[in-house]
Amino acid sequence: MRRKVWPGVKLPRKLMLVSCSIILLAAAVLAAARLETRSQVQATYPQLGATVKVENGVGEISMEIAASKMRQRDQVLFWVEGVRRSVSMTKTCGGVWKGSCVLTICRDDVNGDKCQNIGSGVVNSDALGRVERKVSTFFSARDYQLLIVVVQVCEVQDKTVPECKTSAKLARIYLTVADP
Repeated sequence: MRRKVWPGVKLPRKLMLVSCSIILLAAAVLAAARLETRSQVQATYPQLGATVKVENGVGEISMEIAASKMRQRDQVLFWVEGVRRSVSMTKTCGGVWKGSCVLTICRDDVNGDKCQNIGSGVVNSDALGRVERKVSTFFSARDYQLLIVVVQVCEVQDKTVPECKTSAKLARIYLTVADP
């Protein structure tokens, strides 16, 4: 004996199966579209390129900063730190320019006799969520043996409070400074 799903309504079995499969397929497509949209909104890691030029004891650092897929209020922070020539890298880092060793030198330097901030700034994204900026600054090449250039994405979490939270999305470059 056959049971009827809806009393009084006769639908062919194939039509019901096709209708159910269309509904399930539509739900799957919608879920996939939502996931893809969410991944597109998440900012990519910033990109950084930098060069150092030294002439007559004056150094110039030129940086190219780029990022994409940023939300409207997000920013890219950048800063340059210099390791002074008075720091013995042979003693401190075993003669090897290891990133973690150099970062420890600058992080633990409270009074600025090993590292010094040379410059910093903030770059806002354009209406399409892109950052493309060239920045350069001058410094005394006689004072520094190594430059650490860092760019980091700063994401605004709350629309009502424009507070910027630094993220783990960063790029870092180490540049040696030629003897003047």
